[in-house]
Amino acid sequence: MVRWCWRRWGRTPATCRPTTPSWRTSSRRSGRSPARAWSLSAPTWTLPGGPGRGPANAHLTSFVQQRLLLPACDLFVTHAGANGIRESLAAGVPMVAVPLFADQPVNADRLAELGLGLTVRPEDAGTALADACRRVLDDPGFRQRARGFQRQMLALPGVDQLVADLTN
Repeated sequence: MVRWCWRRWGRTPATCRPTTPSWRTSSRRSGRSPARAWSLSAPTWTLPGGPGRGPANAHLTSFVQQRLLLPACDLFVTHAGANGIRESLAAGVPMVAVPLFADQPVNADRLAELGLGLTVRPEDAGTALADACRRVLDDPGFRQRARGFQRQMLALPGVDQLVADLTN
């Protein structure tokens, strides 16, 4: 599972969960990115050097509650799973999707179609991921559309209303 939240200069950390060597390679490249503070969340065995070790601009930890962290993020790099997309949109955060299998490619295509983010093919992630992240961060339209979607979600009735509608 790949999940990165990218935070711009001077803001609070975000999260990243690389689980394959190619993602670890991509995360090392982030030192050249506009991100100054972000954190990595992965099983201890996947962290280069173990917990607490990494680039100066990274905070490494074994677990981060993504739902609580997303509101503090400017960008979410995701594998485009349904739950991650839902949580990101609920927080109004645009995404860069790197879909891997199952419904993820369709979800990622829909995100791009709606202007909520960009899609990068896994085989191109080593070269195209940083460019896609910069493009989403530099274009305020992605953030505006994600915030608009967030407002639509917040306007929906709650589960209690659904139960009431089903029982009546």
